[in-house]
Amino acid sequence: MAWRKETVEEQRGQFIIKVKQRGYSVAEACRVYKISRPTGYKWLQRYEAQGFKGLNDRSRRPKGRHPDAVPNATLCEVIKVRNEHPHWGGRTIRAYLRREGIVKKLPHARTIDRLLKRAGFVIPRARHHRVLLPEREVVTPTAPNQVWTTDFKGWWTTGNGKKCYPLTARDAASRFLVAFEALEQESFESTKAAFIKAFSSYGLPLYILSDNGKPFANTQNPWGLTRLSVWWLKLGITPLRIQPGKPYQNGAHERMHLDMARQLECKPEKNRLAEQRRFDRWRHDFNVIRPHHALNMRTPEDLYTPSPRSYVADPIYLYPDNWETRYVSAGGQFVWGKKSVQFSRAFSGESIAIEPVDRSMVRLWFTDFFLGTCDRDFKNPITPPKYLKRLKTSEDVL
Repeated sequence: MAWRKETVEEQRGQFIIKVKQRGYSVAEACRVYKISRPTGYKWLQRYEAQGFKGLNDRSRRPKGRHPDAVPNATLCEVIKVRNEHPHWGGRTIRAYLRREGIVKKLPHARTIDRLLKRAGFVIPRARHHRVLLPEREVVTPTAPNQVWTTDFKGWWTTGNGKKCYPLTARDAASRFLVAFEALEQESFESTKAAFIKAFSSYGLPLYILSDNGKPFANTQNPWGLTRLSVWWLKLGITPLRIQPGKPYQNGAHERMHLDMARQLECKPEKNRLAEQRRFDRWRHDFNVIRPHHALNMRTPEDLYTPSPRSYVADPIYLYPDNWETRYVSAGGQFVWGKKSVQFSRAFSGESIAIEPVDRSMVRLWFTDFFLGTCDRDFKNPITPPKYLKRLKTSEDVL
């Protein structure tokens, strides 16, 4: 049998029963429950006036107007902003009202959260305890355009029954959303066109972080490269990838996708063009209007500046004169002497360079990127480096 838990109200009722029915004096009953006699007489008076209902705690809210109460005009402004932005919380709404100068005396962010909850805007969610594994070392951005993050936000069906694939690219330091495109498919051509648009507007980053899915990466390739990431190498951009099955390593980007799922995916437009117009409005709101917690309640536009590295459609790279250059065919091969060497289809249509090291070994390069070493006759597989790095001289390999 489990122990019975008594509430304070139940103990007050037992106190009344001892005094009224069992012949206890007020002093004796007060000693049993370890309360003062004034307290005992107070509960007796409430019982005589209201019965057992009078034993419940009363509200401690002041009867008159509270000096710190939120004015109705402020409450109306909070509700108005919440209706315009249904997923904003108290901190974001407070920062927005302060920036716009709409309300002179602003309540605390927690007070705004309580007002929203009282007004029925907030539905409590169950908490899930997550175990976070240690993250691998990645490039930590300290300025805009050092690292961009990119991913596809799944897909959903528009009103005409066709699929829409939202592609997003975002600056990691400022959270500025540089691309939000509604694509017909996750193909190399459409993804490249979206990045050309972003590069033409904002310049080139140093790194781009993605997951291991197509068209960003190919786990079957020795370097994990695809045609898209080889194109990034050609532009001087180093691809970074999270570890397979660990999306938390790109957690800020995934958090942005959660907002998109709540605000956009649940109500798709009639076709892809209508979705693109809605994406453009959402992107403007994300970059210019909405204050961000991670940015100390500033907007991404306040921190972002375009990259000084301009986009060039077809950059030309010259290798040293003593290096051999080889064209990679559509099948991923290049010719070395009288031998056809299987290399990688990701480099199809590109030229690589082979640097002689000694009589038995060569190094392979693509622009400034070191691709690995191999024996001079290519009898054995190429040994790729642990990580792709942009190196200016061959001495950096040593």
